[in-house]
Amino acid sequence: MIKQRLPYSIQLSLTYLWSQTSHRFIRIVTGISIAGIALSIAAIVIIMAIMDGFAHTLKQQLTGIHADIQIEHIQTLDLSDPMIQTVDQHPSVAATTPTLTVAGFIQPPNPPSFVSILGVDFTSDPTVTTLIDQVQSGHWPTHPHHVLIGQSFADYHGLSIGSRVHVHSPNHPQPLARTVVGVIHTGVQRLDTGHVVTDLATAQALAGTPDRMHQLKLRLIPEADVLAVYTTLRDQLPDAYWMTHWMSLNPVALRALRLEHTVMMVIVSLILLMAIGNVGTTLLIHVLDKTQSIGLLRAMGARPAFIQRVFIVHGLFVTTIGLIVGLIIGIAISQYINPLLALVDHVTGIHLLPDKIYYLDRIPVQLNPTGYILVALGTWAATILCAWYPAKKAASLDPVAAVSHG
Repeated sequence: MIKQRLPYSIQLSLTYLWSQTSHRFIRIVTGISIAGIALSIAAIVIIMAIMDGFAHTLKQQLTGIHADIQIEHIQTLDLSDPMIQTVDQHPSVAATTPTLTVAGFIQPPNPPSFVSILGVDFTSDPTVTTLIDQVQSGHWPTHPHHVLIGQSFADYHGLSIGSRVHVHSPNHPQPLARTVVGVIHTGVQRLDTGHVVTDLATAQALAGTPDRMHQLKLRLIPEADVLAVYTTLRDQLPDAYWMTHWMSLNPVALRALRLEHTVMMVIVSLILLMAIGNVGTTLLIHVLDKTQSIGLLRAMGARPAFIQRVFIVHGLFVTTIGLIVGLIIGIAISQYINPLLALVDHVTGIHLLPDKIYYLDRIPVQLNPTGYILVALGTWAATILCAWYPAKKAASLDPVAAVSHG
């Protein structure tokens, strides 16, 4: 006995799909259906990758320097403030670090350039923020005379690792000599061009506020609810303190990002549904083309459920081919979208991602396998619904009338 590797309904579906006896028009329509699904899936993958990338980048930017929660005072905070101990004892707080920001100048270049000087604790800051992960060259400072500068600032003014610079401010006109030991690259032009990171003591000296800080930054444990911890601490602290969390730092951008993601996904999903609907039309044409074949199968004893299954599987094959091709195209474009933009910029001279508008030097991309699985499941479910009527029509054909169909 010869064993079949695949059920006969699947073999017959594949035969119908690749049949050379089908009219050329039917093969063209099938190809158009596959192409429509592939392009729609590719668009969905690219949109998901870019939107997820923007959301991930935005969160990294907000939590990278600002941390999960920030606590400030109406004036400045004393490093010995009892509030710090109260916060440290909260079970959801994993680590804290003080910071102080002061407006100042850095030289070179000549004349001095205005910068925002961020004073951090070199020991505790890496436990709270991700600033240490943004050091692209050099190393994280280990000495009070060390500073970090932004990549764009370094490139523009010709500074590099080992450069000697002088920082000063209106409150401390005497320049302080410092050595550049690292260059940070956050991808945000505002930060990479206008920030200098130094130790907390240097920032305090420049601000004229020894033993003081502007902010206490908190990193929460991974499973903590940011809003719940924020509410609890806000109720515990006196009115002289105020707090912010990373989601409140730029709520307009977060809402706009979610809205854009939803609108674009709805539009592309409607296009995908139209492409899947085209699969149903293609199946109807196949039913008309294979009427005699269906009649012969029915005359030989094939049950209506078998005929219906053949055409539903046929529709799933068409959709799956488009789905696989679309995923490959979408993932490939997502992975290489920045080199492609650079190529367009080089060939046409059109910069599609202006730094002054988007504050980014590249399109952030994050692939989402779980999302792609959900898209595939939704696509197959929609295909079954669209294929049901043509399959039902094929299964309900009268065998005698179908065989005599001319």
